[in-house]
Amino acid sequence: MEKHKYMLMLFVTWSAGQSPSKVDYMVLEAKATITGNKEGTRLRIYIPSVLAMDSAFPFKRGDVIKIIIEKEGEVLRIEKSK
Repeated sequence: MEKHKYMLMLFVTWSAGQSPSKVDYMVLEAKATITGNKEGTRLRIYIPSVLAMDSAFPFKRGDVIKIIIEKEGEVLRIEKSK
């Protein structure tokens, strides 16, 4: 397997006045922002707090995840690592 020098980091942010607790309504989709350093070797995906606080959100802080680039289409799949 070829080693890559790129790193992807995921962050969840909470808006002012919000606390990191579950919300009582479903948010299955939200827009996120990809940022990173000038060289593009480190990218960050900021997951909106409204999505991360949804009770259906499958991840929690400290989870190890696997990121897969789907060959067809512009799809990035994120799932828990086993």
